[in-house]
Amino acid sequence: MEETDVILQPDNKSGIKKQSLLRTSKIATLDKTPVKNRLGSLNTITLKEVYANLKEYLRIT
Repeated sequence: MEETDVILQPDNKSGIKKQSLLRTSKIATLDKTPVKNRLGSLNTITLKEVYANLKEYLRIT
């Protein structure tokens, strides 16, 4: 596990069915055209952790 990884816990809001790992060092962009359904969204605490780790990885102050 890398220092900037975030562990995502399963819950109804996120739509995640099992514990998952978000690798901020491997984030990519996708065209939203092929995306048919939205799975869910991250809670505020997890999203703040993702933002903080992404800033750390990208060395943004």
